[in-house]
Amino acid sequence: MNNLLQENINNISKQLSEDLKNILKWKWDSRFETVLSEFPVGSKENILNLLNKSLTTAYDQSSIKKAPVLVKDIDEAFGGLAKGQLLFTSDPNQDILIFCAWWPWGNGINISVRFSPFSTKLSDSQNKETMDKFRALFGV
Repeated sequence: MNNLLQENINNISKQLSEDLKNILKWKWDSRFETVLSEFPVGSKENILNLLNKSLTTAYDQSSIKKAPVLVKDIDEAFGGLAKGQLLFTSDPNQDILIFCAWWPWGNGINISVRFSPFSTKLSDSQNKETMDKFRALFGV
C-alpha cells in the first residue's frame, strides 16, 4: 500500500476517534473484528453529522447493489444490509477504506455502530499492523 493512502486512512481514523471519543464508549467486537459502540436513537443526528465528516459515502439495502466490489465484500462479510441498516465508507475506490456499519436495533431505542479498516489487497502482516493502529486509536 502506498504511503499517501496509508496516511489518509490514518488521518480518517484519527478524525473519527477524536470526534467520537467523548460521545461513545468503545469495545472490541471479536465476531466482526471491529470497534463497537451503542447509543440511544436520540443521539442519531449528532452521530450522523460526525460520521459524514470522515465517511463521505453511504449505502443502504438498495444502493449497495451498485457499490464497488470492496464495499460489496464488506456487505457480504456482515451478512447483507437489512432494512434501516447503513454502511458508511471513506473513498470506496481505494485499495483500503474505513467503514462504519450502522445497525438500528429492533427495539427502536438504540443503534450500534461498528468501525474498521478493510482491504483485500494487504498482506496479513499489513492487515495486522493497520488493525493494531486502528484499535489503539479507539482504546480497545
